[in-house]
Amino acid sequence: MTARILAPDDLFILGNIAARAIMSGSGEETSGIVDLLQDECPENAGPFLLEAVHISSKGQVKEAISLLENSPMFSAEVNGDEAIAFYLVLLLQDGQAERARKICTSILDGGLLQSESARRTVLRVLTEIEDAMSDQPVITLS
Repeated sequence: MTARILAPDDLFILGNIAARAIMSGSGEETSGIVDLLQDECPENAGPFLLEAVHISSKGQVKEAISLLENSPMFSAEVNGDEAIAFYLVLLLQDGQAERARKICTSILDGGLLQSESARRTVLRVLTEIEDAMSDQPVITLS
C-alpha cells in the first residue's frame, strides 16, 4: 500500500462532504472526492457505499450492485457491514430475492456482521423476502 496523501481527519471531512452532497442530490460533483477516498482508503467500504447510493438514486440499481460486488465490502475493516446491508437492499430492489435470501442466511448463520444496525437491516431484508414468499400462491398438481 502506498503512503497516504491526506491525514485521517482530512479523509473524514471529505467523506462527510461527499455524503452530504450525495444525500442532497449533488452527487455528480462528488466523483473526484469519492475516487480519492476509494484510492486512499481501500480498507474502508464507505466511499464505495457512497458511490453506490448515488448510482442507485439515479435508478441504476444493477450498476450499484456491480460496483459493490467489485468493492472490498466483504473484506473491509470499516463500513463493510453497512455496504453489505445496502447491497442486500439493492438485490431486493432488483428482484433478486432468492439470491438476497441466501446471502442473508449465510451472513446471519456465520455471525459475519459486527454492526448491530447492519444486522437489523439484514434481518429486515430477510423478513421482507420471507413475507413476500409466503404471499405467493401455492401451485398444486392434480
